[in-house]
Amino acid sequence: MANIDNLLAALDKVRRTGDNRWIACCSAHPDKSPSLSIRYIEGKILIHCHGGCSVDEIVESLGMSLADLMPENPTPSKPIKSRIPASDLLQFIASEATIIWIAAGDIVAGKRLTDADLARVQIARQRLFDAVQECVR
Repeated sequence: MANIDNLLAALDKVRRTGDNRWIACCSAHPDKSPSLSIRYIEGKILIHCHGGCSVDEIVESLGMSLADLMPENPTPSKPIKSRIPASDLLQFIASEATIIWIAAGDIVAGKRLTDADLARVQIARQRLFDAVQECVR
């Protein structure tokens, strides 16, 4: 079973950088400032040395193995089916894209967008981002 606490305890200058994310000095090379990124996700420990050390070199320098970074019986991630039918999603995307298309046309024509128009463009931008996220799930 992956144990993030054991890994972090074995490293120097460990600092949390976010939820389930840390940076530390890489144990595989002389590292004065942290260059090792660590992430704990779905029971797996992911590591990356920005100095170029391989994962094998890092775990070996810690007296660990790759198996220590991964769970014994990993459960494969199941693809999440979209909750929105594709045709509805495409209509939604087309509608929001139209808002941005109209605003872009006004900008190209030299018109200044009103605060209300700018706010609606920002909403359309966020909705398009959300729709793309729904597509790649």
